[in-house]
Amino acid sequence: MAYVFVDFPFNSYIGPMELLSINTNLNLGVGYNYKNKYSAEVRYGTRREILRGYQYYTGIYQSVSIMFGFNVF
Repeated sequence: MAYVFVDFPFNSYIGPMELLSINTNLNLGVGYNYKNKYSAEVRYGTRREILRGYQYYTGIYQSVSIMFGFNVF
């Protein structure tokens, strides 16, 4: 399995309802399914600036996710 998807954040804020200036980012994932019973996946979210437009603050968001699964039936 391989995935490519784009994250579109919405309704995001910080502090007393100050809207965040969040840009979209690219997420890439790769996974493996064993006999349609067990699965594993790793996803990487590219870096994005979440406090763009603030003069004295910076905020970088980047992620890596690891997921395991199994099929019950």
